[in-house]
Amino acid sequence: MHAKTFPQLDAVVLSPAVIDSRVHLTREANLGHKHESTIKDQLGGGGPNVARQMSKLGFPVKPILMTGQDSLHSVAENLVQQEFKSGICPQLMYSTRRSVLIRDSVYTQRSAVAHKELPRKIVNEIEKAGLLIVGPLAAEDYPIAVQALKVGSESMLQLSNQQLKNPYKAIELARLADMTVINDDELELWTGCNEIDAGICWLRDRGVSAIMVTSRTSVTGFVEGQWIHAPAYKTGNVVTTVGAGDVFTGTLAAMRMLGESWKKALPLALAAAALHVEGKTISGMSDLQEVSRHRKTVPYQADSTLQLINLPRVATVGISVLLGLLTLGLFS
Repeated sequence: MHAKTFPQLDAVVLSPAVIDSRVHLTREANLGHKHESTIKDQLGGGGPNVARQMSKLGFPVKPILMTGQDSLHSVAENLVQQEFKSGICPQLMYSTRRSVLIRDSVYTQRSAVAHKELPRKIVNEIEKAGLLIVGPLAAEDYPIAVQALKVGSESMLQLSNQQLKNPYKAIELARLADMTVINDDELELWTGCNEIDAGICWLRDRGVSAIMVTSRTSVTGFVEGQWIHAPAYKTGNVVTTVGAGDVFTGTLAAMRMLGESWKKALPLALAAAALHVEGKTISGMSDLQEVSRHRKTVPYQADSTLQLINLPRVATVGISVLLGLLTLGLFS
């Protein structure tokens, strides 16, 4: 796979639209009482976050953000149109997704896609796009994810925890994608390995040829037959870590649209994630280049607590071997 540019072509982000209703309490209060507050709806979710980052960096992006056949569709559509003039909101889900955010707690209502196939209009948009990013979906959305990845010219994949609970369906999707981006916790859920290199090897053995795994300190991946590793940049005051992975993915996608290799795109994607964590506004590529040129990176430090596979599995094998040896001793 070689770097290429996509002149005059949009990136398409396929994902559910999520209405985030954030509750702002007017004063500190305990639960169980009526409280004065303000409630503001905003567009959220992994796919919209990726599209938002690409748009901030000046890259053409067309979000295809799925909603339900319900009264919340118009709310979601209005939020999308306020931010993305070219956004499309097909009513393909059982109900529109919604999350209520109170302080650090998130209460989410998730719905699967009600259709097994994407409409022809959506397929046409994906076929025309220079790059397709498939955002996190429900486990039941496997058929449309397969359809989208098969028609996309170049594709990136994000996976939800729901999808990763069926590891082999997630593997099938990752085989179809040109790049899969997940974090280290998701990798462990997917593979059962709590060491990144081992988890990537587990996926490679099952046919996944391109993957990047983000963590608090670095990104490790296997791309185009080679291992890649890049340390994260040091951060100052941490404002939020929520959405940092989406900012990373959106920047990575933008760099691919410029024709950069995955390896060369990594420093700027990590720079964007660092600035997001610090709560800083990114005005363009120059901000990211400044971080990548001058900011120090997180030094590598081996973690002796990491194991190649989960300890319960090791314990099970060990007990089986011990019982076998005891049995041989008793009956020899």
